[in-house]
Amino acid sequence: MSVIQKIRDKYATLMVVAICVSLIAFLLMDAFVGPRSFFHHSNAIAEINGVEIPYVEFANQEQQAENAARQQNPNLTDVARQQIREQVWNQLLSDVILGEEYKKLGIMVTNEEIVDRTVTPDADPQIQSIPLFKNPQTGEFDPSRVVQFIRNIDQDQTGQARQFWEQIQEYLQRSIPQRKFYDLVRQSIYYPKWLAEIDLKDRSTFATMHYVSIPYTTIPDSAVKYTDQELQAYLDQHQALFKQEASRGIEYVSFDVIPTSADSAQILKQLEALASDLKQANAENIAGLINRNSDVPFYDGYQPIDQLQTSERQQVFALAPGQVLGPYLDNGSYTLVKMIDKKNLPDTVDVRLILISTQTTPDSVAKQRIDSIAQAIQHGASFSALAAKYSDDPGSRERGGKYTFSADQIQDPNFSPEVRQFILFDGKKGSQKIVKSNLGYFYIEILDQRDIQPMAKVAFLTKQIVPSQQTDNDVFSKASQFAGMSQTREAFEKNARQQGLVVRQAPEVYATDYVIPGIGQARPLIQWMYNDAKLNQVSNVFDLNNRYVVAVLTQIRKKGVAPLSEVRPQIAAEVIRHKKAEMIAQKVRKPVSLDSLAAQWKFQVQEAQHVNFTAPYVPGAGFEPRVIGYAFYPSLKPHQVSPAIPGNNGVYFLRVDSVYQESPGIDLKTIQQNMESTHQSDILSQLFDMLKNNSHIVDNRIKYE
Repeated sequence: MSVIQKIRDKYATLMVVAICVSLIAFLLMDAFVGPRSFFHHSNAIAEINGVEIPYVEFANQEQQAENAARQQNPNLTDVARQQIREQVWNQLLSDVILGEEYKKLGIMVTNEEIVDRTVTPDADPQIQSIPLFKNPQTGEFDPSRVVQFIRNIDQDQTGQARQFWEQIQEYLQRSIPQRKFYDLVRQSIYYPKWLAEIDLKDRSTFATMHYVSIPYTTIPDSAVKYTDQELQAYLDQHQALFKQEASRGIEYVSFDVIPTSADSAQILKQLEALASDLKQANAENIAGLINRNSDVPFYDGYQPIDQLQTSERQQVFALAPGQVLGPYLDNGSYTLVKMIDKKNLPDTVDVRLILISTQTTPDSVAKQRIDSIAQAIQHGASFSALAAKYSDDPGSRERGGKYTFSADQIQDPNFSPEVRQFILFDGKKGSQKIVKSNLGYFYIEILDQRDIQPMAKVAFLTKQIVPSQQTDNDVFSKASQFAGMSQTREAFEKNARQQGLVVRQAPEVYATDYVIPGIGQARPLIQWMYNDAKLNQVSNVFDLNNRYVVAVLTQIRKKGVAPLSEVRPQIAAEVIRHKKAEMIAQKVRKPVSLDSLAAQWKFQVQEAQHVNFTAPYVPGAGFEPRVIGYAFYPSLKPHQVSPAIPGNNGVYFLRVDSVYQESPGIDLKTIQQNMESTHQSDILSQLFDMLKNNSHIVDNRIKYE
């Protein structure tokens, strides 16, 4: 006990201090450690309502989307790639923002729903539209084919079938809760009967009126005085009309890298040196010669004259086998041509075939099976029935063995060379043969060979006329010299004038853009504009799309209401219009009649018949909703001249002659249903944008790409 008391007396203060320090350290730990610490470096490409989206996740989804798009179109343009990026970005936003709504409402996806939307007659429309899941005879969706696909999914050694099914699952995991959510919102939108009754009354009420319009052009703009305070007051009162997104603007000069005459002569010299090699090349080594030296790879196939990719196709097609033409200038390139061979070949071949694969069946068994099939067909058995039962080629099973191939398809490098040789070169219409290939044994019958015509196998050795390294260096040197002399905006513009350079503008460039009009793909320049540049700062030289660009940042716009300096012309026009309306109203005051007013201002009294509150157009005057609304104003008595009505094109004075009722040709219930449907459609089309606008989104894409 004495020892414990001694410790208390001697070390109590020290222990209290230690405990306090530990508590403070614990409380401050989050400030220095973890994702929200002072020293944490985030790699998030976005933060959506506090949820961070890693850049890697976005990049992976973007790459997957691009790969899928390239299956449809291998040559994606810059515009197409930007559209894909925006689609992936919007999908990420949707996953997080809508996901929060699903969680609040308890919306989820069950296994039963997945089954219902895939393997039943009520499957999702997107699933029903997949050709693989349709009956080949009827073209209708067949749920049993989905079941068969799922059962055989592990037999696909490439893994493509499983990847395809996972994409379907991912689509359903997104679409099912989204459909539920939108259905809930749709069912909550109601158009009440009392509002439909007002609508019906408005549709049923018509008027005939006379009016005089005094155009604003009767007063010159120079006669209207206004102050900056008045312009600012108008902007403050109409902020919603002048909202803008954050953007930046630049001026730039471009130094295009264009081949010189010396560059062209050098490339022509290279082609002339290769001409003798091309003449001596035989069938075995010509492909290697072309692929080593040409900008266009060798095409090992026959083509009709209209498919030859050259401006001199008549001369080329007239060459005899072994002859060489060129070099000649052809669409910005120098070209050498050698005729290899000519044949009369069909443009289209109809065949039917059965495949017994040697990849899943031993070779000897496959050969015995194809021999048996051939004998059965020769003795009258149904080709289509045997193909459907025994063929290992899915396409031939579905089509009764029948295929139609073009000459281009047959000569594709991925097409079986043994099958190609038989159906395009050796076989004739009616020929039947067992063909051994690396896939297995084919039994093939040529049903028809159509459009037989002369075709040629031609070797093109092409070199595009491009700038040399020296030319590129010279242009870069010129651009660098300009950038070095132009360290301020004033110097930039002065030097551009002195050197005769065209200064172009890109007034609105957004952080999410990848393309600048006039330049093309320009992401590095856009990143400089947002990450590094200050107002009126001049850039270094950017290497963009065979040109060197020097830019100056001329504008920084923040998200929100545009400043008066940027929208001054539009606001001034509105203020002038309002002041003209006041000036005209003061001059006219209260007219005795429309006839006297028309005589005074030398305008005509015009008539407007059968006008209706729901159609805001004045016959002879155009879109004037304020004027139409005033015609049905209860305080305006019949045959009484109205006060001045400021319209879009002038000041109007009107006299209502009669107000009457007509059947609008629609009943109350139909109006209620139509308006409810319209409002549902409008709200649902804007629903995600509304949710997005109410979300806190930090977009960091400009930092990464």
